[in-house]
Amino acid sequence: MRGWKRFVRKHRGNKSDRREQIRISKEVLLNSMKSALFYLEQWKETAEHKQQVESVILEYRRMVDRWEKPTASFNERLQEQIEELRLGIVDQQRAAIQKMYEKGEVNREQAKELRRFVHYIESVTLYEYEE
Repeated sequence: MRGWKRFVRKHRGNKSDRREQIRISKEVLLNSMKSALFYLEQWKETAEHKQQVESVILEYRRMVDRWEKPTASFNERLQEQIEELRLGIVDQQRAAIQKMYEKGEVNREQAKELRRFVHYIESVTLYEYEE
């Protein structure tokens, strides 16, 4: 699931293109999981360790069920809203620092240090989001 989220974030751009890429990728992913499941079902009959094969089959079934559900755990619109909120918060922090500087509540060096701190938080947040 984490890998899928990374893929979706990497393929930003035009929304219709991105949606088409995501749809195709999801279809490929689902087909590959179903193929693996089919192979495992066949292999289970002659496998030496049937219980281990059965546990892998169960995991693949769970993944296929999760991907086939219309309400997937990953919601692209929700992720976009979260990113917009993160960027909005950073902008508000920068605006607050500017206001404090203009009012004389902080000097130039303090404002510069606060901006550097906000930039650091932004970098960490965006880095975590990209992973």
